[in-house]
Amino acid sequence: MKRQLVQISQEQVIKLKEAEKIRPDLRSYTVSRKVHILLQEKLAEIFKPAPKQDSLPKGKWIKYVREPLPAHIIAPLAIGVISCSKEMIGFPFTRILVTSDGEKAWWCNLAEDINAVGEYLIPHLMKAAFSREYYRHYQAVYTEIKRIWEKIRKEGLSGLSPAELSAKYEHLYGKLKRYHALSFDIDAIDIVLEQLMKQKFEKLVRESGKGLSQKEISQLYNSIKTPSELSYVNEEQRHIYELAGDVQQSLELKRLFEYDTDMLLGKIREGFPQFWSRISALAKEYWWTSLGWTVRKEKTEKDFVEDIKNILRENPDIQGELRSMSRFIEKTACEKIRIAREFRFDSEMNAYVAIFEKYAALHDCRKEIQMKGTMAMNRFLFEIAGRYSKKFDDLVWSLPSEIQCLLRTGSIDIETSKSRKEAWFMLVTKLGIQEETGELAIKRRKEELNIAVSQVYDFKGQSASLGKAAGKAKVCYSASEAMQKVRKGDILVASMTTPDYLPAMKKASAIITDEGGVTCHAAIISRELGIPCIVGTRVATEILQDDELIEVNANHGVIKRIGNMKNAENSAFKI
Repeated sequence: MKRQLVQISQEQVIKLKEAEKIRPDLRSYTVSRKVHILLQEKLAEIFKPAPKQDSLPKGKWIKYVREPLPAHIIAPLAIGVISCSKEMIGFPFTRILVTSDGEKAWWCNLAEDINAVGEYLIPHLMKAAFSREYYRHYQAVYTEIKRIWEKIRKEGLSGLSPAELSAKYEHLYGKLKRYHALSFDIDAIDIVLEQLMKQKFEKLVRESGKGLSQKEISQLYNSIKTPSELSYVNEEQRHIYELAGDVQQSLELKRLFEYDTDMLLGKIREGFPQFWSRISALAKEYWWTSLGWTVRKEKTEKDFVEDIKNILRENPDIQGELRSMSRFIEKTACEKIRIAREFRFDSEMNAYVAIFEKYAALHDCRKEIQMKGTMAMNRFLFEIAGRYSKKFDDLVWSLPSEIQCLLRTGSIDIETSKSRKEAWFMLVTKLGIQEETGELAIKRRKEELNIAVSQVYDFKGQSASLGKAAGKAKVCYSASEAMQKVRKGDILVASMTTPDYLPAMKKASAIITDEGGVTCHAAIISRELGIPCIVGTRVATEILQDDELIEVNANHGVIKRIGNMKNAENSAFKI
């Protein structure tokens, strides 16, 4: 083969030298040899044959619909789960599908995977030695990645050299993939544990011979699946109420809180340093609870002062609210003990309850890391966008591998990133990644997810918080949309809820979600708020439309479409 002489600039020679920090295997080679190796790797990547579509059998997808999720946000989750779940959980997820059309996105889990992982993991978690080591590993991974996020937030990225920025990005991306893979066991536990725990409890009730009605059984079971600890949402609220209570009892502070918030901040900082330190501690602990997949606003001291002002204005019985929060936990714990004794829980049922309690806490950890992880990846993109004269809104639709290429070579196919905004299809499997954009993406989505829902008049999900309600459905694909749409008494319909949904959840008379199980965010928060909630419907956001009247019977897990106001007036649940 005839050799070609290729010239490269001095700048590229410097980049090759910096690349040695990322690729120490290149250090012993000459410049020409380094160029040859990297070129061969890139060509192999470009011409790697895509897996044949017919090489995988069609599967049954569990679909969740939400706001459009840019590739750079959602790809680490999908790729991480498929590439690292065997290592992190002990059993692999094999397929995840992500697709969007510019207005909404579909995240799809393979039903066979969810069942297989749950059926593998739950019997293992019932063994003391396995569960002890598994939860220890979980805590170690959570602690490590939390420390990484906090360091990035505190130190920033602007002072890093190109090689250091690239190395830190790759390190973060690798850690993020592994945590996503580990914490994706929650999706399997939610669904499979719910089935096992409910079946077992109903069996114990039958064996007791008490002759309880289905409604009575549901009420007891609802108590069992209420976590014994406050969620991070209510922990945050408790701290804010405690501060509001101190203001209410101090004449000086009470007068100060009549000032404009911006003026108030300075006066508290100067005149009440201890009170200010408590507000700062809250901001340090809970700055992330306002974040969403596409919401980047972090909470500050100002936000917490505004929260205190709202409580003082809207809830004069602050001490009563604090007592209610405390009683909720005590009552929940006592009720669980009573039920366990009355129905003689055996080791199997106790194990299910213990797993449930643990995963309720792990749900909170996952929410925290998902939001902080998204924030950290976005910070890298803002830094990279500035350095390479790119737009953040374009880069956020790039895959992490493309960002890595940009950091290594200085170039990126930004037109491919832009094309994903309109229509995108990505199927991640053990064989690799199938990706399409434009018309081909729409065609593939229709082939994989062709489900007719127009003639569905009622459907079911899992009862997460008991009760009944009727009202107007508000179908929301993001927290910002929910904030705009939901009014007092409306029924919030979402694919899932995240911390930034809380203001809308507080106004809703009931909550319905596509995804989730007994330990999901919507389930836990609805029980704390005392409103009906049905989770895991899989199709609610596709079937229901804005402002249509619906009935929610969370005692039986049923949603019924009423259709019009005349039918609503005859409904069993009055609006």
